[in-house]
Amino acid sequence: MSFELEGEVRRLEYLAQSRPGAHRRRVWLWSALGYGLLGLFPVSLLGLGATALLAANSQGCLCFQNASAALTLGFFAVLGALGLSLSAFLVRLAPPTGIPLRRADAPALFSAVESIARKLGVR
Repeated sequence: MSFELEGEVRRLEYLAQSRPGAHRRRVWLWSALGYGLLGLFPVSLLGLGATALLAANSQGCLCFQNASAALTLGFFAVLGALGLSLSAFLVRLAPPTGIPLRRADAPALFSAVESIARKLGVR
């Protein structure tokens, strides 16, 4: 771990211990911001499709003789991009391979994990 990262971890650990409510709110807000940004892409695609639909409906389409062909093409383009972006949320990870690790195999590792869990208030 680099020195800057260790200092940041110590600062956040201190914040989590001294003001757990503030730390919990901060983590929640950063999580909400991340999911909001991920959700912004599909919503903007839908808005772009609606704008194209309104523009083609109100003044005709410049690139096609038939406005319905342009609308169909635009609909499928937006639908495909929306499907690709939503499929990113459905990624399945393969289960890990290897030998299961037991407490007797690595007691120091298990005690370190338990110590971290106690600090975080997980268990």
